[in-house]
Amino acid sequence: MKLKRKNILTILAISVILGACKQPQHDIKSNDNEANNDSLVVLNTDSSSTPALEILSDLAPEIYTHSEIEKIGWELMGTEKFGEIKLGIDSISVVEILGQPDSITTVNYWGADGGYHNEWIYNPIGLTIGFNRIPDHPDSKYHECLTDRMTMTAPSLFSTNRRIQIGSPKIEVMSNYKMAIVDTLGYNNHIVAGTVYGGLIFQFKQDTVVSIFLGAAAE
Repeated sequence: MKLKRKNILTILAISVILGACKQPQHDIKSNDNEANNDSLVVLNTDSSSTPALEILSDLAPEIYTHSEIEKIGWELMGTEKFGEIKLGIDSISVVEILGQPDSITTVNYWGADGGYHNEWIYNPIGLTIGFNRIPDHPDSKYHECLTDRMTMTAPSLFSTNRRIQIGSPKIEVMSNYKMAIVDTLGYNNHIVAGTVYGGLIFQFKQDTVVSIFLGAAAE
């Protein structure tokens, strides 16, 4: 009987010991989780641990409806804008947005398109806007003066849709418009996104953008 009671006491003692051992082990596990959470917070807040995020661009992927470079150029002409000015809007809209220009050039007839062209110059914002009126065009909208080309120069603060502006580096132009550029070497300090028959033309000085043209530079 005494032996049986002794065995029972021994079993109870072992149970107490095991129970006491389990609790610290649980606490240690909990502390490990807390330590891991603290480490994650440090990693997320430490800028040195996430250098890649600082160089990721938030620009949408460069996507065009067409794959042919000529059609990409025409697409750029339809989608790009300098400030709020786009190609194909009338002179009344331009005045509503920018006010009266500082100067207006003489109207000239261009036999290539049968249109009457001139330019409005806005010196303080570095913007020259070309207008064209084609009185014999089958589409009546061309009977009004519509914007058909634009040039941005200093001190303009406008930018293209892909955030290129006066002062941007050449490498940024090549990166942001890589899908629209065929000749990345450029010619005579110029890079064309699209073609000279329609698109964007960037002019550089010491690998820095000094002017941006939107429209058709050749007929």
